[in-house]
Amino acid sequence: MTLVLFIVLTWLLCFPGNFMIHSGSRTNHTPASKSQSWLQEYADFVNKSILRDDMYKPNRSDNILCGKFPEKFYENFNVVKNYTFRIPVEYLSKLQLDRPDIEKLNVKPATSSVPVLVTASSANHFNEAQSLIKNIHEKVMSQYPGIKFIFYDIGLKESQVKLLKRHCRCEVRTLSFTSYPEHVRKLLGYTWKPIIIQTVLTEFDFVMWMDASVRFHGTSLDSLFSEASKTGIKLVPGGGSIAVRTHLNTFRALGERPCMFHWPELEATWMLVRRTKVIMHGVMKPWVSCALQFGCMAQPNPKTMLVCPWGNKKKFGSCHRFDQSVIGLILTRLFNYNVQLAHFKVSEYGIIRREDRSNYLEKIEMHQD
Repeated sequence: MTLVLFIVLTWLLCFPGNFMIHSGSRTNHTPASKSQSWLQEYADFVNKSILRDDMYKPNRSDNILCGKFPEKFYENFNVVKNYTFRIPVEYLSKLQLDRPDIEKLNVKPATSSVPVLVTASSANHFNEAQSLIKNIHEKVMSQYPGIKFIFYDIGLKESQVKLLKRHCRCEVRTLSFTSYPEHVRKLLGYTWKPIIIQTVLTEFDFVMWMDASVRFHGTSLDSLFSEASKTGIKLVPGGGSIAVRTHLNTFRALGERPCMFHWPELEATWMLVRRTKVIMHGVMKPWVSCALQFGCMAQPNPKTMLVCPWGNKKKFGSCHRFDQSVIGLILTRLFNYNVQLAHFKVSEYGIIRREDRSNYLEKIEMHQD
């Protein structure tokens, strides 16, 4: 008996990695405990909402089958929750994404019926951002006069910041890039977006992110806000394959296989996020953690990855969509056949106009002078 124990202990000391559970490699099949009733409640909500629309199933055009996701929501949730990252703990603490802080943030249930509006811009996109501001003033603030609007400066000129402070009717903030890893400063990596969204979620329980290209119709947003509050997250469905439009390094970093994500991608252009335990543990923590680890969301030479091929040239990892690739991967793992629960139809509430620019704030300034 002593000899057997000695052999076992020697094996553990020599080969500890053989007994480590790596991110995505194993799934906890134990249902949510009583202390995790919030997880069971959400899993029940997902199970009751099964639609299984044919549009939201794997794209099998490459005839690749490499297994299925577990059927139970909590099984996929545990995979995502247990993704492993090589990032300093202080970053997660700063963004209140370590376990104790998530618990503190969610002591009180989220009650806001209207989200905080959030966007960001650098100097080269300021004219697009001005068109968004004009649209918000005319189409959103007229319906929701008390709505809070936060605008993040991620590389604006001093003159542009002054215009915002005078005429935007928003709170202007500057993202502190020096507080995060050096790669976050490279805007093409889009790692700043999940960081900004999470920063606002530490203060407010409901956030609506908008890229500068978002335009509202002016129709009521009440139903969108209501549905987003139920699901915890809503964004825009895309058309390309996640597996094709996500760098292979991202799959390696998360311990996932590309062939399991030959699903329609999701767009991070316009999204709503409700602060709940499920969303913090299962979406925001892995999304932000991936943003903070170079080689997970941000990749070397990002300009070379922006153009996605079509037709027979498509293959897994052909291009990369950064923040969009990662949020799509996470939500597809969580929801898979039910991923449409996280979708909303842009056409019901607005439109995406990437070439729409204006000098709205400059014109206001001129008229006031």
